[in-house]
Amino acid sequence: MPASPADAPTSKETRDLQLLWVSLVQRPWTSLAVVPTEAPVSARTAAGALSEIGGFHDLAQIETMDAVGVSSGEGLRLARYLGERVALGKRVVVLVDPLTSSMAAFPLVTASQRALLVVRYGTSLSAAKATVELLGRDKILGAVALRDER
Repeated sequence: MPASPADAPTSKETRDLQLLWVSLVQRPWTSLAVVPTEAPVSARTAAGALSEIGGFHDLAQIETMDAVGVSSGEGLRLARYLGERVALGKRVVVLVDPLTSSMAAFPLVTASQRALLVVRYGTSLSAAKATVELLGRDKILGAVALRDER
């Protein structure tokens, strides 16, 4: 739920999120890593919106696991926990740091069934291409462009 009315999505943003969700459910997944391709883009906005809109459309709760800034050891522990949640039939959206700057993100993204890339609007595509190469195209469901939050 948005923190304040100023944070609430506009009707166009809501429609865009709904269309994104529809495209994401075209291929089955139980866990989705939301992966920024570079800093300073934060995937929190995209992950929170997806969890909210996904819960509405699936009529089931979508769990969000915020793993931004975790250590490598914590990343491994959270990857195991992710597997446990999925085994219980939960659908989980996992928020991680960019793979190019965080070793802790690798076990979480590897443990996730699919990935959604978050790219900085107007940036070069080199960071996105590097992330695609690390993950493999088959794992990636799509990408969303966000404005820099600075």
